[in-house]
Amino acid sequence: MKERIITKDIFPFLITVLNREGLSYKSKKVDNSFLLKSNISSRKFHKVIMRAMCEREEKKAGIPVYTKAEYLKLRKTEEWKNSYPHVYQFLEGGYDPYTP
Repeated sequence: MKERIITKDIFPFLITVLNREGLSYKSKKVDNSFLLKSNISSRKFHKVIMRAMCEREEKKAGIPVYTKAEYLKLRKTEEWKNSYPHVYQFLEGGYDPYTP
């Protein structure tokens, strides 16, 4: 199992995404952060943490926030094409889960 240190501000959003996707994990509080143990690959973990960050930003901004990959996939759907106006925001850059 891989161990990752997660900051307390992103942790509740990360747990929500992990549960929604049915991914197994174990976690425990360590000082001012959390230790997450899982068998998730680094690539999958990056996607999950980016989605968690989007959900955190959605809560702050009150509008949908997408990663570039999500947007490119979503904009091809009929539902997206038929709904107007589009109000959304993109998550910029990457995320280092080891930096508080």
